[in-house]
Amino acid sequence: MTASFDGTVRFWAVGDIQQFTPAVLAADPQRGLVAVGGENGAIALFRDAAGPAQQLRHHSDAIELLAFSPDGRWLAAASADGAASIWEVATGRLQASIPHEARVRTVAFNSDGSLLVTSSRLHAFLWRWQESTTRPLVTLDLSQLMKTDIITGAAIHPTQPWLAIVTRDGKTLIWDYRAMQVVVEAADDRANGRAQFSPDGSLVVSESNEGTLLLRESASLRLRDLPATHRGGIAGFAFDPSGTLIATIGFDQTAKIWRIADGVEITRMGTDGVPAAIAFSSASDVAIAGANGSVVRLPIDVAPALELALVRSRRPTAEECDRYQLAREDATLCANP
Repeated sequence: MTASFDGTVRFWAVGDIQQFTPAVLAADPQRGLVAVGGENGAIALFRDAAGPAQQLRHHSDAIELLAFSPDGRWLAAASADGAASIWEVATGRLQASIPHEARVRTVAFNSDGSLLVTSSRLHAFLWRWQESTTRPLVTLDLSQLMKTDIITGAAIHPTQPWLAIVTRDGKTLIWDYRAMQVVVEAADDRANGRAQFSPDGSLVVSESNEGTLLLRESASLRLRDLPATHRGGIAGFAFDPSGTLIATIGFDQTAKIWRIADGVEITRMGTDGVPAAIAFSSASDVAIAGANGSVVRLPIDVAPALELALVRSRRPTAEECDRYQLAREDATLCANP
C-alpha cells in the first residue's frame, strides 16, 4: 500500500497465515480492534496495531463480511460456506455457528449487540444473541413480497426496528421487523452491493455496478447527491464513527475520503493493487486490506486534506502547484494558462 496524506503507514502482518488473501475487513474504532477475513475462510484478528494476528479457523470458504459487536466483545462472520459464526474477541473462541441455506452475504449487530442480522439468497434473518446462544426471531422471505433477485446486502437500523435490504437487481427496501411490513421501497436500474446505515441511521448506502455510491435517506429512500465514484467500480466503503465522512476504495487502485454534507473529496490515496476492503480503525485512521496480502493503517488529517481538496477544485496558483506537487498527480492542473 502507498500514500497516506502525511506519508505515515503502519502495517499489520498477515503473511504468517498460510494462503491468506484478504477479502473483507472490520474495525472497532473505539478499541483499536481490526479483523480481516480471507478468501480461504480464515480470519486474522488484531487486538492492537503492534501485536501479531490471532488466526481464527472454522469456515471452509471465503469470508463475505465481518462485524464487531458495539461493546467489542464479539466478532461475527458471514461465509460463502453457508454459515455465520460468532467469536469471543478476548479469547478467540468460537461461540456459535449458524447454518444457512446457501452463501451468507451479510452479518451485522444492532446498536446494543442483542440482535444479529444475516442474509442468504432471498432470505434475511434476525437472531437474538445472548452470550453464547442464538435464537431465531424473524425471517424475511423476499420471494413472498416481490419478484426480485438475491439479497446482496442487509443492515439493521441503530434506533428503529428496521432492516435495510438491497438486491442484485437494484431494489432497496426498508422493512419493519416488528410490524412485519415494508416501510418504503425504491427501484433502480443499477445493481446494488452491500448495505450500511450511517451511525445515526439517517442514511443508508450501497454501492452500484456503475462505480458510484447510492446514498439514500432512510425514511424515504430519496437519493442524495454524493459524487463518490471510482473508475471500474467501487470495491468497498465505510462510514467514519461520526457519520460525517465516508471512505471508498475502487478498482482504479485508489482510496478516497468524502465529506457527506457537500460531497467534497477530502483526500485520495493510491494503493498497491486493487484494495479489498476499508474501515475506519479510529476517528482519524483508516485500515485498508489489499488483495496482495497487505493490511495497513493510514492516518487521515482532515484539516490539511480538506485544504488540498479545495485547491484541487479550482485552478491552483504556481505556489500551490509547487507546495502540493500537483503536477505529479495531474499535469493539466498546473499547465500554464
